[in-house]
Amino acid sequence: MLRNLIEFHKQEFLQQGGIREEMTRGRLAYRNSHPSQPKSPVASNTLLSRREQELNEREARIAQKEQELERREAELLAREKELARLIKMGSDKE
Repeated sequence: MLRNLIEFHKQEFLQQGGIREEMTRGRLAYRNSHPSQPKSPVASNTLLSRREQELNEREARIAQKEQELERREAELLAREKELARLIKMGSDKE
């Protein structure tokens, strides 16, 4: 009887594999049933988010520079108008 039980378990192991094979099948079944889980490693997501943050910071710096240039352009336009006014006043006196 014991010999039959050992033989049964031996055949079962040969057909279905051991605990590692069973765990692998379970892990693969879980992954296949949950496709929304990221397949890429977390490290690459971290690198992507770090790169995205760098690009966002760069974009913010560019926006600040654009605002500064617009402010300077407005100042120069005001000076140009003032110079034109003063030139006109000077030519009107002559």
